[in-house]
Amino acid sequence: WWLITYARQRDKGKAVFRQINPELTDTELEKLVSDVENSVTEQAMKGRFWTRRLRVPILLAFLIAFFNQFSGINIILYFAPRLLGLAGLSDPLMASIALGITNLIFTFAGLALIDKLGRRTLLSIGSVGYIASLGICAWAFLSTPAFKVVSAAGDLESSAGAVLALESGERFVAEEDRPGVYGAYESAKVALTQASSVETYDGDPVIIPESVTCTDATAIAREVTASAKQFLGSKSLLVLCCLIGFIAAHAIGQGTVIWVFIGEIFPNDHRAAGQALGSATHWVCAAGLSFLFPIAMEHFEPGQLFGFFTFMMVLQLLWVWLSVPETKNVPLEEMHTRLGIAQK
Repeated sequence: WWLITYARQRDKGKAVFRQINPELTDTELEKLVSDVENSVTEQAMKGRFWTRRLRVPILLAFLIAFFNQFSGINIILYFAPRLLGLAGLSDPLMASIALGITNLIFTFAGLALIDKLGRRTLLSIGSVGYIASLGICAWAFLSTPAFKVVSAAGDLESSAGAVLALESGERFVAEEDRPGVYGAYESAKVALTQASSVETYDGDPVIIPESVTCTDATAIAREVTASAKQFLGSKSLLVLCCLIGFIAAHAIGQGTVIWVFIGEIFPNDHRAAGQALGSATHWVCAAGLSFLFPIAMEHFEPGQLFGFFTFMMVLQLLWVWLSVPETKNVPLEEMHTRLGIAQK
């Protein structure tokens, strides 16, 4: 093997094979040597994934996976009950089930349309749907102070419950983490007072006594939530419809296209590596956003986060229009020529 591949002494390598097995015919020896040469060539080709030649499909695979996650899709799926609760919906769990059913139905719709409308068209449709649904959600949360009051009341109820569980022994945390639990409770009280005190909020300001017990704080939070929901009007239903529209846009667009598209832009000998790159980018971004989202919720309003994802989808739409090639009914050889990766 070493004589054939590194020393480039094909005849000597063949002689070694003959000594190992004298019964081999000349034809069998030639095939054995050729197999060794071909195996080395294949390994070398697979090892040259990160090359200038493949820079375009590598960038396309990375960006489609990156934008897939920065649409906020996994955030909304993972934290749907929390987000729908912030929207003032009385039964966020049932609403999250509606999101899952929507995802299933429109995924089948995307599969039926991908070879009729094309990958680029579905990505454009999905991007427009993203922007419309996320943008309306951002506007609804930012323009309606009652949403922020509902959010702050929910935080107070959950933090008061955490303190009660800690003091009753139902929950155990390390000694060094206990101040954080109490700190979150105190911060939630301040946040609710501030949210209900803005001039644009139609309800009464909430005054929480310093000596309030956790049980009373929970009761106050529930009362404030019920009161604030009266000022939401139809915007709770609007947010739910937008989230359903967002899921539909994802399922018929990015969710259907991503893995088909990545498989079509790489040559055969690099397709597995290309799919691995897309998958790694996809799940690293998903894990990072899932970890950071609860932290972001503590420092930013829901409307600001929806605004961020809207901005990212505007960037995606521009990218689709300017850089993404249509791969529908395009032979692999022609696609490789268009991307500049055809073997010369």
